[in-house]
Parts: sequence; structure tokens; C-alpha cells
Amino acid sequence: MIIIFIRVVIYYNHLMNKTILTLLMLLSFPTASQAHVKWFVTEPFALHRYGLSDPAVLTWMAIVAVLALIAVLLDRSLFKTATSSECVHYRIYRLFLVLIGASLLATSYMGSVLAAHYTANTQYMMNLQVIQAGIGVLFIFNVQAKASSIVLVLIYLFVGIKVGPIEILDYLNVLGIAAFVYCYNSRDLLRQYALPMLRVLTGAGLVVLALSEKLLNPELATAFLADHQWNFMLNLGLNQYSNALFILSVGFMELLFGVLFILGVVTRINTAVISGFLLTSNMTFFLQDELQMALVEIIGHLPLIAAAIVMVIYGAGTKLRLNPISDVKNNTCLTSVNG
Repeated sequence: MIIIFIRVVIYYNHLMNKTILTLLMLLSFPTASQAHVKWFVTEPFALHRYGLSDPAVLTWMAIVAVLALIAVLLDRSLFKTATSSECVHYRIYRLFLVLIGASLLATSYMGSVLAAHYTANTQYMMNLQVIQAGIGVLFIFNVQAKASSIVLVLIYLFVGIKVGPIEILDYLNVLGIAAFVYCYNSRDLLRQYALPMLRVLTGAGLVVLALSEKLLNPELATAFLADHQWNFMLNLGLNQYSNALFILSVGFMELLFGVLFILGVVTRINTAVISGFLLTSNMTFFLQDELQMALVEIIGHLPLIAAAIVMVIYGAGTKLRLNPISDVKNNTCLTSVNG
């Protein structure tokens, strides 16, 4: 009886762990294999490529179009509200700087520049690594932040020279961060573009990632899924939901999130959903005992977390939006709007 009881307990624990893992994968659907697979995979894995006329592609294009239209219509009916005092603006800005600075410092400590797979293995990259660490310190202590944002753009451009102008587009959000810091520390006319620039360039980065790592180049994501079974559809018994179809679905959802950021509609809702996905994605790494990968992902996602905090609290900003705002009088950089 004792042996049977022990076996039951072991089986129950195994079943519970598998169930929890499956639920987390379900919650993290759009980021399962999203989170910059280039951080974790170096060798591509061949698979079936979808054509533009494939039913799966056409179906997902229709889904994204319908969801985007619903978001635009919903955004028009959401309540518009003004932000709190400039003192609160500054505190949120300081938190943003600390998170960005911590990410830059940690990335330098790991021996990389901007991203985990851009390793500082040459003197050229090592020089950028040291400068990046310095910018991280300046951001954390809010010293010469405006000048540091310009240097951050230069680092982005120099890394682009090293890895290629197309490859570096994956990290357009870095330019959004630099633009946010620069505009926030500028005069009012430019300052009101701080939050919109952060939002638009973050969205553009998501669109590029959806195309470069999933829709147009799914081989790396396939290799990731081969090593890490994040295709929860198989765990749900949908055996015909292949990894190729799963990656296609993830890519279109990530594309939708990026487009919604660019349009500036339902920004708070969009940001909250993405934040939840990032959290569950990281928890999945922990449950799979992939502690090093979990650490890499946390450090790499700190800039997204910082941007998410700002956009969840303040929305889209008053500029560069699909739906113009006419009833918000305070046009500071963190003026809150729909979503």
C-alpha cells in the first residue's frame, strides 16, 4: 500500500507539473518561440515553408485584419484621461532609466552588445561593450542621460555595421528607447513625441521580429522548438498542429501586436497582454529548469519591460496615432490617451 501511495503521489506531481507547463504555454502562445530565438539558437532547422496563397496564411491574414479593425473601433470608444502630475512623470521616467541601465550593464557583463547573440569577440565589439556599460551607469544615476541616448544610437549604428543593416533592424526598440530619453529631456515641442516614438519603434521592432524570425525565416524558430517543446497544441492533443503552423501563428500574432503599437490603438491593453506573455514565457523556462536561458531572457527583455511600464500607465501619447486626440489638454511627453 505504501508503494502504491508513493507511486500515486509521484504520478500526481508529474501530471500537475505537466498541466501547469501546458497552461503556461497556452498563456504565452504569441511568445512561445517569440522571445528572440536568435538568443538561444545558432543552427537553423529546415522545415516546410508556407506560401502566400496557402490556406493557413490567408486565414491568419484575415484574423489579423479583423482583430486590428476591432482594436481600432474599440479604441474610439475607450475613455480618455489626463495623466497625473509632472512629479509622477519624472518618477516613472527614472524607473525607466534604471531598468534600461541595468539591462545595458548586465548585457555588457555577459560579454555582449545590445543583445545576447552579439558577442564581444573582437576588439571592435569589446570597445562598444565598455561604452555600453558606461551608458548603463549614466542611465541608472540619471547623469547626462540626453547625451548618453545619442551615444546609444551610435552603438546601435556601429553594431549594425558589424552585423548588417537588415539584421540590426530586429532591435529598433533600442532607437525607441534613445528617442524617448532624448525627447523627454528636450523642450516641450519635441518632448511630446517621447512616448509616441517609444511606442512606434517598439511596435516596428515587433513587426521586424515577426517577419525575420517566424514568417520569412522560420528555420531558427523550428530549431528552438526542436530543443524546447513549447508547441502546447501538441500537449492538448492537436497532433496536426505542426511546429511550422505553430510558428506561423506566433508570427502573425506578434505582427498584430506590433501593428497595434504603431497605430497607437488600445495601447494599454496591447501592452498588458504582451507583458503577461513575457512573464509566462520566462516562467516556462524556469519550470523546464533552463535557468541560464531564463536569465538571458529576463536581461534581454528588461527594455521591453521598461517600455511596458510606461505604456501601461500612460497609453499611446498624443502624437503619431491613428485616432487623433482632441480632448486632452496636457500635451507633455507622457500625456495619457486611449487604451
